Amino acid sequence: MFRLKRIQDKAIKSLQNIYSRKFSSSHDGPSSYSLGQKTMHWIQAFGFCGITTTGYIASGIDPKKATEDQKKLKGNLMHYHKSFALLMFAAIFPRIYFRLKRAVPAHLPATSIEILAGSLMHYSLYGMIIIMPVTGICMGWYSGFGVPFFKWHLPGAPKEKTLTEDYKQKRVWVRNTHKQFVKVLEYLIPIHIGAVGFAYVARGQNLLRRMNPFRR
Repeated sequence: MFRLKRIQDKAIKSLQNIYSRKFSSSHDGPSSYSLGQKTMHWIQAFGFCGITTTGYIASGIDPKKATEDQKKLKGNLMHYHKSFALLMFAAIFPRIYFRLKRAVPAHLPATSIEILAGSLMHYSLYGMIIIMPVTGICMGWYSGFGVPFFKWHLPGAPKEKTLTEDYKQKRVWVRNTHKQFVKVLEYLIPIHIGAVGFAYVARGQNLLRRMNPFRR
């Protein structure tokens, strides 16, 4: 788990380097994102929507009141929820690599408040793609159950460690953190999508063209 902590710290530092650059409206950059940036954006966009959906449906099934079929459905949903979460965790690294190595388009005409809000949104979303998988993996580790990965399984902590007070406290902390950030993500995704719609309706700016993987 210390290794995961080092990876998380490096990822956060990389993000800080990204946003320390000044991408103003006068920036002579490309008109759209690179193919690598576009590809990773859509992979993680669909991935996190799927993960959020499976987690939301599964959380709505109360195991105390559920039928056997519902319990089986909940188990299957969580299996794929965790399996795809591991894929999204792996996708963090090429996502950050392309973001660091490739230039980004200049800001389209907008108010300073809108530009600031957009930057905060991107900060938040990059934070989410790191925090959510890391806390999920930690939940599997501290519980001792590990994390499933389709037909494979990543083991958790030894049973004797999971019974210690230290591990119990950490297990509660990561579970609560994960759940709280799930609630935040439920707002961030619609706001992010809504901002794209606002730019199109208010100014005729088609931001999706910049992120279209089939268009240069």
